[in-house]
Amino acid sequence: MESLTFRQDIAHWGSGLVNIAWGRAPEKGYFKRVSKFVEMLAINSTIEAVTLPYFATDSIEWIRSASELPDHLRNMHPEDAMITSLNLSPGGNITIFVGSALLIPSLANHTSWSMDPWTSRTIEEKRLLIYLVGPIEDFRYTITKPPEGAYLYLDKSNMQAYAFAWVTFRAGVGRCRDYQCVISSRSTIRSNTRLSLEPHPFTFQALEMATTVAAALAYQNISIPYPSENLNDYIETILLRSYSAAWNSISNLMSTSLAPSRYHPAVPVLVAKVDRARVFGWLGLQLSVTLLSIIFLILQRKVSQIPLLGDVSLAAFYLDTTNLPESDSPYAPIDGALKVHDEDGLLKVKVV
Repeated sequence: MESLTFRQDIAHWGSGLVNIAWGRAPEKGYFKRVSKFVEMLAINSTIEAVTLPYFATDSIEWIRSASELPDHLRNMHPEDAMITSLNLSPGGNITIFVGSALLIPSLANHTSWSMDPWTSRTIEEKRLLIYLVGPIEDFRYTITKPPEGAYLYLDKSNMQAYAFAWVTFRAGVGRCRDYQCVISSRSTIRSNTRLSLEPHPFTFQALEMATTVAAALAYQNISIPYPSENLNDYIETILLRSYSAAWNSISNLMSTSLAPSRYHPAVPVLVAKVDRARVFGWLGLQLSVTLLSIIFLILQRKVSQIPLLGDVSLAAFYLDTTNLPESDSPYAPIDGALKVHDEDGLLKVKVV
């Protein structure tokens, strides 16, 4: 991932994957992955085995005093810390918009993503989170809801407020086994049971890139909850989805091998839906046609002077064809139609 443009494309693609897999509802307890390989499977089909990105927030502790901030951040503008965190991300910098919630790595002793050996690991840490609450007008919060009782840093130049929290989390992957994952929507695999945290080579890179994806999700404000409804749910959701999207996009582009897996089709795919009204209506129509045809044949046999059915082998003796034009060719075209009519007790054929 040496190219900055390539890394930025991965991050931007990640935010797009969130829009495929999620809506605004928090959907707590579920892990998801978007894959083009399941696009043709019906909804509610189950997958035998699949790896999903795993991110769990164990706690969110809002900072209530400036003295609780880390030493290196007390004299640092919150926006500068957020920009620094974005610059440390493989996805690079992006516009910080109202509602952005970014995990800030240890700026004093941080391992660069470019130095990561891509070893399989899980990450369990407690990191500082900076949340851009938004502008203040007459001390009233007009865009997002601030955390109750939390310390707010107010930037007097633009009246932007920032809140801080310690977030304890676990990141890695979870593996679905024994058909415990389901196709929840088009191209989307969702866990149906509780998963265990397991190590994976993409964990560190995905967590670093999640910072860029989280800022993009706040800017788009489509597939994330409204922060004014429940701020903690909003924070948990944006962290989970940004990590999942980053892991998903890295996996789609960097994986060198594919693991085959079986699946069970959804029950509605295997069961025909029978509309009884249409079936009986069609049956009634067919029986009516059959009955009317029988009645017609009976009436035709009784009323007609010429039998409807007879011995066709004697047709050459019964039909007088002397009025038909003669030709040496058995396939000579006839200009008109042949008609059989009764004349002097004989059945004569002529062209009309």
